[in-house]
Amino acid sequence: MSIVNPVIDLHEQRKLALAKRKLQYPIKIYCIVDDLSDASRDTLVRQIKEHALQSKVIFSTRVYDSTKYSNDRDIITRLPAFHVYIKKAYNRTFYANTRPLDHINECVNLYLKGEDEKVQRRARWLRFYERCKNFLFRLVHKETAMERHERETYVSAKKSRLENMKLNVSDWG
Repeated sequence: MSIVNPVIDLHEQRKLALAKRKLQYPIKIYCIVDDLSDASRDTLVRQIKEHALQSKVIFSTRVYDSTKYSNDRDIITRLPAFHVYIKKAYNRTFYANTRPLDHINECVNLYLKGEDEKVQRRARWLRFYERCKNFLFRLVHKETAMERHERETYVSAKKSRLENMKLNVSDWG
């Protein structure tokens, strides 16, 4: 008989849930219906749910409640409706007859574009930081005799190449 440690088991469950969450985008789609049994029977809602799950989007179904949710009260005009939240911020509401799969794809692309821009901003910041660090290093760094000699030989070699090029150009005409 094997005995399962509930603490370790709970830890494993949390690790699996965290891994599953990392595979999904922080995009949530709430399907708002009048009755929960309607959502399970509606084929269009099931197709939207399948597409959302294939797109790595979190899909949830709930009942319309205008007193609890201000977005339900202010935005929804008919049911079923779908609210989209990207990183816990409201993005849009769409309906089953208004190209729902395209709305899901647009939200995923919008999120991915934002992530790409964040990576580019970080890369620009790191380049700026490196330039500042190098500038400050050169500002306080005292040049050694060997570095001074290398710099002087490099500069003199460059000057001699430039003079050779000038002589070659003057021979042309």
